[in-house]
Parts: sequence; structure tokens; C-alpha cells
Amino acid sequence: MKQIANLTTFFIEAENPEQVILLLHGYGANGQDLMPIANMLELHKKTTFIFPQGPVVIPFAPGYEGYAWFPIDQLALEQAMATGQFRDYRNIRPNGLDEAQSKLSNFIHEIQRMYPNTEIILGGFSQGAMMSADYIFHGKNLIRKLLFLSGTLLSKDTWKKGMQEFTGQLSVFQSHGKFDPLLSYEYALEFKQMLEEAKIPVQFCSFPGQHEIPLEVIQQLSDFLNNE
Repeated sequence: MKQIANLTTFFIEAENPEQVILLLHGYGANGQDLMPIANMLELHKKTTFIFPQGPVVIPFAPGYEGYAWFPIDQLALEQAMATGQFRDYRNIRPNGLDEAQSKLSNFIHEIQRMYPNTEIILGGFSQGAMMSADYIFHGKNLIRKLLFLSGTLLSKDTWKKGMQEFTGQLSVFQSHGKFDPLLSYEYALEFKQMLEEAKIPVQFCSFPGQHEIPLEVIQQLSDFLNNE
């Protein structure tokens, strides 16, 4: 565990890595939440995995804290779930997102300094996926692979504009459960369609599950990462 650009960060390091994968956790988790993925992926290249921890503390219960990248309206989420609906973030830029992106930008800049001339792959789960896409589609063209695991559309018009103006070479791996109770499968398909319309290659893994990363996602993600 290290402090990188003021973010608590966990590492699984390879000697002389050929690529670095940054994975951002979801709302209420922590920097260690996605670490098991590193041992499940079967990769051809020597890979260093980096897991930053969100800066927002979420006090769930006495003695237990989760973390997030930006706050969400928990009551509105619970009300939507109780009525079988989904929170629609497509036309929303949540409070705290711009501040979180500033911190993530500083973090990635430091990682690039630490690993010069090494490919940086960015992605995450749920809120971490949304943070990753938002970073890339704000003109950060140095990232060539985005891992969008069970995320949803956020600031749709901004992302669409960023996709259309993107000048780098980007490919996307996207996964989503058909029965996800938290983030809409239909909005995930809409994000996929936006990528396709922008001529950004996307490998989409649909699975008969909920808000999770099942083994079939890990297997397809391994194939995606092994493809040049």
C-alpha cells in the first residue's frame, strides 16, 4: 500500500512490466475490492495491477467504512430500487465528479511518470467504470484500452462529444448483467451503441447475472487484453 497523488493505492507488481492496468472500485467498496481479479486473469504480458482507493468516505455502520469516487443520492437510489426503476444518470453530472476527476487526473499523471513508456490500461467496476470513461472522454487520449465493467451512461452529451472528437486509438471491453438491479442493462446497451456509432471498437460481454463480475467476464476480459 502506498500514497500516490494523495490516494491510498494498492499494488500487485510485476518486474519490468509490459503493461499497467489501473482498476477503480465501485461505490462503497475499497481499493482492495478488485485485487482478486489480478490472479484470475490469464495474461500473456507481464502486468502490474494498480488499485487506487476513492477519496470519499462512506460510513455504512460503526466500525465499517466504504469508499467512493463521488457521492450519490443513496435515498433516491433506494426509492428507485423499491419501485423497480433505475436511477437515470444520462443527463446528470453529479456533485463531486469534477473534483474526483481532478484527483484521478493527478493520479494517472503520477502513474505515467512512474512507468514511462509502458502501456496504461484504465477501467473499473460500476462507479469506477463511469469514472474511467469520463476521464477518457474528456480528451485524455493517452489511454488505448477502457475496461467498463457494469457501468452506466453518465453525462451522455459530454461523453458523446468526447467520443466524436477522440483522436487516439481506443478499444473498449464492456460487461453487464441482464438482471442488474442497480444499473440499467438498457442504458448499458445505449452506451455500447454510442461507441459503435463513434467507430470505437467495443467487445460486449452480456451475462445472465446481476451487479457482479462472473467468471465468464474474467475469461472474455483475458481474451480482450491478450489481443493486440
